[in-house]
Amino acid sequence: RKRTGADRWDETWDDICRIVSPPSAEHSTVEMELEVWLQMTWGQATGGRVLCQTPVSIEQDWKNNFRLPDISLVAQSQADLVHEDHVAGPPMVVIEIHEPDSLSYKKLDYYAEIGVAEVWIVHLNGRPVEMYTRRGSELEQIKADDGQKMLSPATGIQLQARPSSALLLAFGDEE
Repeated sequence: RKRTGADRWDETWDDICRIVSPPSAEHSTVEMELEVWLQMTWGQATGGRVLCQTPVSIEQDWKNNFRLPDISLVAQSQADLVHEDHVAGPPMVVIEIHEPDSLSYKKLDYYAEIGVAEVWIVHLNGRPVEMYTRRGSELEQIKADDGQKMLSPATGIQLQARPSSALLLAFGDEE
């Protein structure tokens, strides 16, 4: 797998390799569009980093226990966490794009354990986006308001799920 590059989406959970299927074309498209939008708005406005497919771990020997979120948002104040090949600590936000066979929900406990402030789960099947925010040592789901909007406490980004599209985003004065 390593020789052919098929291992690039694999994760290691407590010394156990989790073989992950490559993302679908729709997954890749949503990930790219979201990454570009986040970089052009939140990243440029705050000086934060928007990272795709970058391993996240708090371990010294990180290659034995890491998760691979689709997107990580690292605040400017966390810049020292970003290394060439991984993020050495909890990003401010991780974003998982959920497909039927993905491990998105199984990663929530790990993200809570290492101190991630927020997790967004973006569904490809028209289901509403889910947002989890840190409360003490756990991640708690934020409920959407009557207009089906959620405001990210960590980023100030407003998310709105729409049945006809994956996600509508607004940042700052943008509507």
